[in-house]
Amino acid sequence: MYLVGHRLPHWSENQVLALQSSTGLVVAATSLTDSGQVLSRARELLRRTADRPPLLVVVAEQPPSADFLSFLRRHQALKVEWICRSAAPVRLDNLRQVVDNQRLAAYAAGWLAGSIVMHSSSRLPATVGWYVTGSAPSAALGQTFLAGLYNGDTTARVVAVPVNRSTGLPGVVVVWGDVPAKLRQQALLSGSLLVTPLGQTPSVDPVVLALPPVSALTADLRAYKENKWRPGVQQVDRAPQIEVDPSAVPSSMITDLQQVQATLAAQPTIPEQQWRAISAEVKQKWQADLGIPSA
Repeated sequence: MYLVGHRLPHWSENQVLALQSSTGLVVAATSLTDSGQVLSRARELLRRTADRPPLLVVVAEQPPSADFLSFLRRHQALKVEWICRSAAPVRLDNLRQVVDNQRLAAYAAGWLAGSIVMHSSSRLPATVGWYVTGSAPSAALGQTFLAGLYNGDTTARVVAVPVNRSTGLPGVVVVWGDVPAKLRQQALLSGSLLVTPLGQTPSVDPVVLALPPVSALTADLRAYKENKWRPGVQQVDRAPQIEVDPSAVPSSMITDLQQVQATLAAQPTIPEQQWRAISAEVKQKWQADLGIPSA
């Protein structure tokens, strides 16, 4: 197993080695500094174990690179499980990608946005900005985020932020897609918090998708041992679903967010239940202003 990079919360070599006792497999863990090393290590592993290569597990901030995917296509005997924040849009018979459930992450991010504006805004109703770069969120993710936001603050207004806006921003702006440099600068000048439900870069995004924890790997290792391991993309419901820069929000809110995420992991149907409970009038307003379907 390779642990790639320096920002891998909830993962360590010791935690990985502890899987030996729970799975009965021989587990080896190596830390690598960057994803570029994974391909050379995989080639070396394949040379040493050409007759029967082991399952290679990679934990990284980013999905597998194009070069690594090309390597896997040429070496079908090597099975790889890749754990990261967001899966590569590819299906291979020897690749399994494991990510946290983005739907639950969107709900948690929405709850956080609503809670922040409720506690920090001196003017009611508070306003949350909605900024889209690239593709708009899917209906499911948009609805889930808004259900979480409504749970955090039932009175918050959500308004679309124009791409070329030059005036001040609301106190909280949800950003779908990569954050443009200009928007970061505007947020800094306005004192606004950018909430990125699908963020993947902890060094710049206050809110990012979480990495699935070590416990999410246990069942897959047992399946491999029993010759039941399967390729594809697996979304897990484990907490946390998002990680938040603790300097960006009050410490008490971090504690509350942990509880929200633990509840989501235990009851992953909460977002749909709460969406159904929101009035048709509120949903129709969101549909008109944001383009999120009301049904």
